[in-house]
Amino acid sequence: MAKTHSAAVSISSRMATVVDVGIHVLNPKKHFANAHPKWRNTKIFLGANNCLHFYNGHGINNAVTNFIKAKYMKLLTAFLILLFSSICSSQTSSISYQCELKLNIDHGENGLNTLYFSENESLYVYEDWPEQNRQKVEGNIISFIRPDKEGMPVYTNLTKQYQTYKNRYLDHKGPWIFTEPLPTINWTITQKKKKFGTLNAFYATGTYGGRDYEVWFTPDIPTPLGPHRLNGLPGIILEAKSTDGLVSFTFAGYQPIDTSLAIIEPPKEGIKISKRDFKKYCIQYLLKTEANSPPEWNDTIDDPHDDYEIEKNKWTIFSEYKKKRKLKNGGW
Repeated sequence: MAKTHSAAVSISSRMATVVDVGIHVLNPKKHFANAHPKWRNTKIFLGANNCLHFYNGHGINNAVTNFIKAKYMKLLTAFLILLFSSICSSQTSSISYQCELKLNIDHGENGLNTLYFSENESLYVYEDWPEQNRQKVEGNIISFIRPDKEGMPVYTNLTKQYQTYKNRYLDHKGPWIFTEPLPTINWTITQKKKKFGTLNAFYATGTYGGRDYEVWFTPDIPTPLGPHRLNGLPGIILEAKSTDGLVSFTFAGYQPIDTSLAIIEPPKEGIKISKRDFKKYCIQYLLKTEANSPPEWNDTIDDPHDDYEIEKNKWTIFSEYKKKRKLKNGGW
């Protein structure tokens, strides 16, 4: 079941017909001292055929409309251009993807994913991430997927150039929340084209997280965002697949105005931690495990599989620490 998101920006789906922008444009005491009381508390409306009207709670007031148009048309024109461009830039749109990962273990990403985005920020949500504990058995491998009601989101802020995302590696107390700079991806853009519905897309290749990707992006939506943490192209990424066949985000749909309108903000439910402090936590956990191990067992902890995450070899904390420890102890 898809995650539920509340509205961040209230925009009527009937915007082309009538839009109440809720702005009191006149001070009736100053401009209409002797006016009828019905003229007060006037609001702007955009009527059919983009015709301006003014409403005061009692109906369309043609007298006010004509008076303001005659006296303040230039000011109103500039005001409305600024106002509606501001509204449009704050609209939330969404692109849906079908995610298929063939990694070492199933974490819960597979299924419907959604990228909610506005002009300067986005929220990527794994909509089918389980909300309750789930166990999966494949041959001799048993995987446990811990729940997350937020859908393990990835938040991107283009203005401040950072991403905040959740991860469940060694999450004994709850999902971790990391904040990092936007990853830099060197893309090679080609002239190869294809259509995704009405969207014109171009083919590009790049490397992220140790994997080579082939992607399709559209300049029709000039936002440098994409699935998971992919970013940096002159248009939104509609489809992305790793050349090793292990990561695939397939385009499933685009909504110019998403009527559910997600709140675009960083994840909240989890433990905020820096990569430096997380590394300390992992090493302490390793040392505690080794110290509590009976001599005959010689317990330790090793890095997860290379393909444990979308980012190849994402977690190498234990091997790096053991290598330094070995050198410090004279090779033992």
